[in-house]
Amino acid sequence: MISSNVAGGLNQLSICSWDRRQTIVQKVRNELVKRNIMSLDYFNDSVVKFNMRITSICWHQKYPYCFAVGSKHGDISVGSLDRKLDNAEDFGSGWIPSIKQTVKGSGPGGSITDMKFDQNERNILYRTSIDSTVSRIDFEHSGNSLTYMNHDSYTNWFTAMDIDFRARILAAGDNRGYVRFFNLQDGKLIGSHQLHKSKVHHIEFCKRDPNIIVTAGLLKESSVRIWDIRTLNSKVGPLATLEHNAGVNAARFNPTDGTKLMTSDQDSEIRVYPFQSSILGEPEPIIINQYHRQFQHLTPIKAEWHPLADLIVIGKFPKNSPGAPKNSVRKSIELYNPENGDCVAEIFQPSNKIVSLNVFNPTGELLASGMSSELVIWRPTAIRDIDDNCQEGDNDNLIRCGNSNQTMGLSQDARNRLRGKNTTGTRRARRTREYSPVDDDDDENNENDKKTKRPRKVPASSTKTKTTSKKK
Repeated sequence: MISSNVAGGLNQLSICSWDRRQTIVQKVRNELVKRNIMSLDYFNDSVVKFNMRITSICWHQKYPYCFAVGSKHGDISVGSLDRKLDNAEDFGSGWIPSIKQTVKGSGPGGSITDMKFDQNERNILYRTSIDSTVSRIDFEHSGNSLTYMNHDSYTNWFTAMDIDFRARILAAGDNRGYVRFFNLQDGKLIGSHQLHKSKVHHIEFCKRDPNIIVTAGLLKESSVRIWDIRTLNSKVGPLATLEHNAGVNAARFNPTDGTKLMTSDQDSEIRVYPFQSSILGEPEPIIINQYHRQFQHLTPIKAEWHPLADLIVIGKFPKNSPGAPKNSVRKSIELYNPENGDCVAEIFQPSNKIVSLNVFNPTGELLASGMSSELVIWRPTAIRDIDDNCQEGDNDNLIRCGNSNQTMGLSQDARNRLRGKNTTGTRRARRTREYSPVDDDDDENNENDKKTKRPRKVPASSTKTKTTSKKK
């Protein structure tokens, strides 16, 4: 009896010690991620321009500096970061993005809706398209390319996809609410199930439990559904249905441990749900109010996770104040803490365009942003601008990048602070960069601006969100 109690106590102690170690590791990791985000910068040679609007971006998980870009006309361009200066002082000034190969699409009506690299091969990519096809593309050996399905119809097209490489299964959703499962190797159809009554906007396997998938759709009452693929044939229904106030563009599990499910809708909400495989019913989410509204000729704005830390990145499409000139409000990229909904970083870009897509590479050191027909690779650098005269705000942890009229010349004190060295007689300041907005060619509507809303928890039965003003 005593030995069993001692064993139980030691086991509990080991669990507590493990939890403490995990907490310390997480804090160190989050601090390193924060420093990397603070060092992200915009370079003129970081911009890659395409002929058509960008609709999809992905990074290779094994080769973290290899990326692919899909366009409105179905073109897919594969590129990487190449070394420019061998004696560069920092990563950012030494590497530039370059396009290696482009596969032409089918033209108008062939927009790329989703794509993903093979887990091992950098020359193989899987994609879905509005041209009603799901296919595998081999950029080096065309004989290895394969079309999994072709509806041969512009009234029924594929909208989203994900791959479970361990089970060798590809799942693809279409605009009629069906999700089809294919054998990844030979392309044979394994199963087809109608999981929504209308368009499936997003589908994703849970990394923690690949038997679990999440699907996001258009209808508010069934915007997000969580399924166990082992029970799809028995028609027992979803494990959970998460109602939203608008259609949902993305529903993603956090890559760090798979215990959070983040959703971003087509209006102004990001929700973060606690997730467990045995989930039943609707848990209470953290709601983050952030403007990312949508219209027809804009690539849908989707939120993404940082690969190494629990941070959410998303482009902001703010509303103009009444009577304000068009494009007078700065567009930006924002990063949020999913635990409390606080905005921890805001990144500005010089063209002041709507940033629809933001995807970190697997190492978390690069951020690819798609805005209209331009791709920007944000790269880290040690050379920063600092505004020593900025005032402390309500949120001292907010990092503001851009919107500065200062030059690139830095004092030694500023350099020391950026490198983490202690300085005396100086006040903590937020960094900024020398950017000035220019007119944007994206079509926007002048709408009434609303006050920033405070994120909060809501009951599971509530489908409407009350707002409160943030103190300034």
